Amino acid sequence: MGVYNSIQCSVGVPSDSVNCIHVPPISSYIIFNIVPTIADIVIAIIYFLTSFNAWFALIVFVTMVLYLGKSVYCTFSILHLYSRLKRHKAFKLGQCDL
Repeated sequence: MGVYNSIQCSVGVPSDSVNCIHVPPISSYIIFNIVPTIADIVIAIIYFLTSFNAWFALIVFVTMVLYLGKSVYCTFSILHLYSRLKRHKAFKLGQCDL
């Protein structure tokens, strides 16, 4: 049912489900955003570790962990808000029962 809903939502056909699972956008986001970010962090840490000393590498690591943590928190907060608003709108229009 998840793949069927994904296909329905991606082509614009109304679905009986408010929450559609989009597998291709999630996988492309992981491949083109998350993997390069992690690779960039690892390269930066290795560079600072070899060119300077461990303190600079530690500073880069801590900064990036804090930045990524805050980014993930904000992203999931926005997605949660969007999901609640979408469900509320669907309920108000009578498209689903909560």
